[in-house]
Amino acid sequence: MDLEVRHLRAICAIADTGSISRAAVRLGVSQPAITSLLRRMEQHVGGLVLSDVD
Repeated sequence: MDLEVRHLRAICAIADTGSISRAAVRLGVSQPAITSLLRRMEQHVGGLVLSDVD
């Protein structure tokens, strides 16, 4: 898996909003889609990408 701009946008949206759910709304995708994307990124890098989000 190569990291793409959409992955970085998701990380930024989660960090900016402080919430996966609010980030999903901001990006116009479902919460499960953002969660899945985040999990794939974490598997790719071998650890947590973000912490302290709900």
